[in-house]
Amino acid sequence: MQHLIASYLFQNKYCALPGIGTLSLTAGKAATDFLDKKIKAPLTVITFSQTENTTEALPEYIAAKTNSDKYEATEALEHFCDGIKKSPLRGFFYA
Repeated sequence: MQHLIASYLFQNKYCALPGIGTLSLTAGKAATDFLDKKIKAPLTVITFSQTENTTEALPEYIAAKTNSDKYEATEALEHFCDGIKKSPLRGFFYA
């Protein structure tokens, strides 16, 4: 499931995870280093927001990639997200 979520996130720059929150890609800024005469490329950053935005696009994407129906994909995604919420590391990610 992780590879499907990552693939969807990098294609759409936005991924709503049910019951958890939202992942989004934001472009960083380029940096200049005048002493070494270098320009550092901008880095893309994955940001997490606990505000949950519901979207049907991710289950549809998962269904298409796994050759399953939308109901099965939605159930698999919810099961995956429930596993994250029950993870012992949950407190590490949530304040």
